[in-house]
Amino acid sequence: MTQVHVISGCTKKRFESEANHRAYAGAHGYSYQFDAKLRELKSPYDHKVYAILEQPIDNEWCFWMDDDAFFMQMETPLEGFLKGVPKHTKMVFAKSPINPTGGWTHLSSGNFFFKRTQSVHDFFARALEHDLVMIREWWDAEKYGMFTKGDQDKIVYELAQSG
Repeated sequence: MTQVHVISGCTKKRFESEANHRAYAGAHGYSYQFDAKLRELKSPYDHKVYAILEQPIDNEWCFWMDDDAFFMQMETPLEGFLKGVPKHTKMVFAKSPINPTGGWTHLSSGNFFFKRTQSVHDFFARALEHDLVMIREWWDAEKYGMFTKGDQDKIVYELAQSG
């Protein structure tokens, strides 16, 4: 059976989501971590990337859950979303929905799976170093959707650059 670890975090506590995340993780036997460490950040969105970079390298699956998101189907385990995922897969992102005004993004980095491997660690370390001004100049809205000014854009850029 696949072991999944749930992590979330933010620069400061804004919502009561931690209780929801902790209850969900406990109901399924998952470990849970809420990262609220104080860090010097270029952007508050970088907090997520630092929290991911501090995970151990143990080849286990993690599920990142933004602090403004809540588990609504408490009975649904995360492992079901990983069934059929090829063995070599190291990250799984949801496709972004289209918002009421027609906006969309290439992927959603609010809730996603990643494997705690060295290559995933290196990916996020490279993403963290990218400058959002440079990414904005490179951005192709027809191809990548809305520019969100955060970690999501750094992730999309790194995916595009690293293949």
